[in-house]
Amino acid sequence: MNWNTIYISGEGDFKEEVRRKLEYYLPEGTIMPGFLGALPAEGTHDLYWIDAVIPIRQIKEAIGARLIWKHRLRFCTTQEEFQSAHKITEELSSQERQLLEEMQRRGAAYGDLLVSHFINTGEGFSSATKGMMLPFKHSYPITL
Repeated sequence: MNWNTIYISGEGDFKEEVRRKLEYYLPEGTIMPGFLGALPAEGTHDLYWIDAVIPIRQIKEAIGARLIWKHRLRFCTTQEEFQSAHKITEELSSQERQLLEEMQRRGAAYGDLLVSHFINTGEGFSSATKGMMLPFKHSYPITL
């Protein structure tokens, strides 16, 4: 028996409903659930190994149009297709990049101001460290 891998992606929690439908409508021994591991939190994903003689159309008919539309299910038959369909863009727009740089500048200036205030006034330090210079650079990038 040959197996085909089917990746299913959608919105919401559809895994249990899809599994029940596939186990009910497909012949016994022709479906095997899989595990995808940790993926980005953008939606829900599931994996099945289906007997190679069963076409993808029969899988979609077993799941049903109502469930497919309700959860906006998408089906991929190869890992490359699945990965390209769920690629997260790491590229920042120019506006986002400018905003991030501005926040980092403000954060660094604010951090330097706080540290110099604490060094000069001694607030937040014990009497043993009052007035001492701290041995690190005082720039704190802000993370989003």
